Amino acid sequence: MRVICSSLSVKLAVGELPNEQLQRGFTIQQFGSPGDQPVPADYDGDGKADIAVYRPSTGYWYIMNSSNGTFTVQQFGSPDDKPVQANYDGDGKADIAVYRPSTGYFYSINSSDGTVRVQQWGSPGDLPLPAR
Repeated sequence: MRVICSSLSVKLAVGELPNEQLQRGFTIQQFGSPGDQPVPADYDGDGKADIAVYRPSTGYWYIMNSSNGTFTVQQFGSPDDKPVQANYDGDGKADIAVYRPSTGYFYSINSSDGTVRVQQWGSPGDLPLPAR
């Protein structure tokens, strides 16, 4: 099986599995608009990645919480910012965060208490690398 992801949808490459296998346990969900960047992470702390996109043109984050199917919409970022979501505050939930290459600053919203953290790390023009 091959899964193809884009900012608009997640699609199964059909024809690679028998029909009976395609009918078991798969969900196809359209989420986002052209230009959105996929930013999946566990934002609600249930141990599952949530479907999420970052819209650079507006700085809005759109998150579908896997724990209960609710949506979170948060404006945080500018058009040139790079999304760098991760669990920065150690509470078991991903924090909404961006890196601003023009200044070398990281900005994050702590999911534990909603405070905004600003941290200079790097030099203007640097690009962040995700932890794996």
